[in-house]
Amino acid sequence: MESKKTYLIICEGASEYAYVQELNRYLNARRSRLAFVARNAGGGGFKSLRQLCRAMKTKANGRTFILADRDIYFRNDDDNGTQYECEKSRMPPFLFQKWNFEDFLLLHY
Repeated sequence: MESKKTYLIICEGASEYAYVQELNRYLNARRSRLAFVARNAGGGGFKSLRQLCRAMKTKANGRTFILADRDIYFRNDDDNGTQYECEKSRMPPFLFQKWNFEDFLLLHY
């Protein structure tokens, strides 16, 4: 039997974390070979996400992704967009939501 392919998802907050948890339950109920492990960074700012990535010693390994709202990076709130552009090659890929998590959820309906 083939083992599950597990992905680490660094989430910016509690709602994204809960979404990934529910998605994982859905996949488990259907005996999917995919599994997600969510970690909450406690904020969507680049510094918070980078700090958790460093604490978890993540790399751009194809199995780690960051789930974040696009709006604060687009507007460059607190210099998030600039920091992201400067360091994105050293970080796991960002999966940006358009524009924020609530908009992302609405796309399900």
